[in-house]
Amino acid sequence: MGIIINSDYVLANGITVNNVYASFKDSQITLDKIYNKVNNQNDYNDYRFILRCNYYIYSSKDFRFQEKPHIEMQFLEMYISKEDLLKDPYTIMYETLKIIYEDNTDDI
Repeated sequence: MGIIINSDYVLANGITVNNVYASFKDSQITLDKIYNKVNNQNDYNDYRFILRCNYYIYSSKDFRFQEKPHIEMQFLEMYISKEDLLKDPYTIMYETLKIIYEDNTDDI
């Protein structure tokens, strides 16, 4: 499961690559509960969640499935609601990736 990024992707070293593949392969997901503060104290009735995970960029989908090394690792962090806890976290993360990389092709 991943997305193909159809637009140019510029690596940290300045090289531009095309049609790279983004995936959460073997990534650890963390979920933290954050309380909002009122008068510098936690309000235990008012909180939200932060979902965090690394994702990997491969030069192609084939490289990802041939177990070739990724060309870059990125970090994704997003606030989610209490209702979002009912969803699959991977679905939430892929939806966010598709917002970041608007020109993409789903690969489910």
